[in-house]
Amino acid sequence: MSAAFIFCAVYTCEYLSLRVGGIVNNTLRPTIPSYCDSEWRRLMEQCWAPDPAVRPSFTEIARRLRTMSSAASQAEGHEHKASK
Repeated sequence: MSAAFIFCAVYTCEYLSLRVGGIVNNTLRPTIPSYCDSEWRRLMEQCWAPDPAVRPSFTEIARRLRTMSSAASQAEGHEHKASK
């Protein structure tokens, strides 16, 4: 199972039931919900690149996830302060 499938499952909180053949052949992709953040979408799609050489490394994935998490935390903090 690829990192992108895991990200999609985490993001949507849904279990992805996909046919084994599609996963093995690297042709089956889950539908990314329309409400998916553009950074998450971009990361998932890059992880699905047909050429493994152009997929982000796990180090790069971790860096980008930390950046997205930090940005989300900051945005949440600003929203919380604005509502007071």
